[in-house]
Amino acid sequence: KYCIEDVDYENAVYEDGKEYPLIRVIIETSEPAIAMSQTFSTTKPRQFERIEAQITITNTGDLRAENLRLEIPLPNTRIVSTSGGSIVGNSIIYETYLLPGQEKTYKYVFEPRELIDFNVEPKVTYHFFDRTKTIYGDATTIKVKLPFDFEEVLSDDALKSGETIEYNISFANTAERGDVEIAPLTVTVPSGFSVIAFTGFTKDTRVYTYSDKLRKEEEGLLTMTLRAEALGDHDIIMDARLTAEGQTIEKRSVHTIQVSASDITPYLTIEQESVRSDSGFTIKADLKNRQS
Repeated sequence: KYCIEDVDYENAVYEDGKEYPLIRVIIETSEPAIAMSQTFSTTKPRQFERIEAQITITNTGDLRAENLRLEIPLPNTRIVSTSGGSIVGNSIIYETYLLPGQEKTYKYVFEPRELIDFNVEPKVTYHFFDRTKTIYGDATTIKVKLPFDFEEVLSDDALKSGETIEYNISFANTAERGDVEIAPLTVTVPSGFSVIAFTGFTKDTRVYTYSDKLRKEEEGLLTMTLRAEALGDHDIIMDARLTAEGQTIEKRSVHTIQVSASDITPYLTIEQESVRSDSGFTIKADLKNRQS
């Protein structure tokens, strides 16, 4: 589409005795414009839980979208059913067209097979005139629920030398069936810290270990109190191996703790301004808290 916006005679061009005014033309290009929206019955399913999904594609442009191909990748899943699409590997393919203003909705059902989070990001490819265009819809993250709860809480990650911190690990069996085996869980304490109290662990030098089975809905709590003994950055490392519902999950956390000098600063003063050789002199020491 185009329209003449203005005819400029002041800047006209003369050639062979003829006047050629400048003409400003607004050109509006026409093409399809595809919008996508998708919904899921849940985005936090359990493993093997069926998820009902729906995707709508709409042509908001003013030209027909030909040879439209909608692809929905579903990694780590089993595709249960589709409303007319074809299944290619772990993707669903819909082939269609869209007139201007037209929308189409497709439904499908799938279930996650692994305890892994993944994204569902649809892709549309379509043609108009001699052009091909590809667009991507917004990605939706499917967070597969683990068969257990696991949480670490560190009371602080920056402290002064001599101060203490609390480090707690809580866990619970939330599986629909069976035990959760923790074998093992280890916490490696850096040399710049000392452990002044702990519960639930067995100690071997600087490695603290826990192993057990949790029955259904059973909970557990491990605690540790540590004191900073050296300046600098220190890493507390947690490794855990958990087995539930036939699958093993390994977790690792590295907590970096910054330890700085105490706020207590010594001040030294010498009372005598000058002394004779081999004579004694007095040094006075004061301690001051810089936070006061």
